[in-house]
Amino acid sequence: EVDANILGGITFGGFNVIDPRVIHAETGVPFIVYSAVKPDNHAVLAALRSISPLGEEMGDYRGAGEIHSTRVFREGQKIYFEVIGFSPGWTEKVLKDSAMISRIPEPVRVAGLVTRGLTEFIEVDRHHRLGLEVDDGGDPDSGGEVDPLLERGLILPRSRG
Repeated sequence: EVDANILGGITFGGFNVIDPRVIHAETGVPFIVYSAVKPDNHAVLAALRSISPLGEEMGDYRGAGEIHSTRVFREGQKIYFEVIGFSPGWTEKVLKDSAMISRIPEPVRVAGLVTRGLTEFIEVDRHHRLGLEVDDGGDPDSGGEVDPLLERGLILPRSRG
C-alpha cells in the first residue's frame, strides 16, 4: 500500500516532464512534489517551449498546484511543496516525518543515492562492454588526466604491453 508519491521535482534527465495530475488521477494516491528551492512553473514551461515543439503541447501546464512552504527543522531553511490529493497540512506532516537527517525527505534522498549508484554502475558496465581504454594518467601522451571511474577504483587501467 502506498500512502503518497513523493518526487524531488517534476523534471528528470533534463526536460523529461511528468504530470503529477495524471499520475494522481490514474492511481488515486496523493502526489507530493518536493523542492529545496521555490519552483517556478512558468519558467519551466517557457524553457520547454523554447527548446522543443513538444513544449507547446504542455498547454496550460500548472505543475502540481499551489506552492506551499514549511520548515522541517525549527531553525532550518524552508522547503517548498505542491500536493495533489490531500491537504497541505497532511503533506507538511508527511514531509516533516520523513526528513530524518536532512531537510530532504528520506525517500527522495535515498532514491538519489540509488540513482547515483546505478548511473555509476551503468558507466562502468559501458566501459567494459565497449572495451573502452581507460587512461590511468601514466601515459605521457595522454595529458595526465585520470579517468574518474579509475580514480575511484571502479575500473581497471588498460594494460601496458
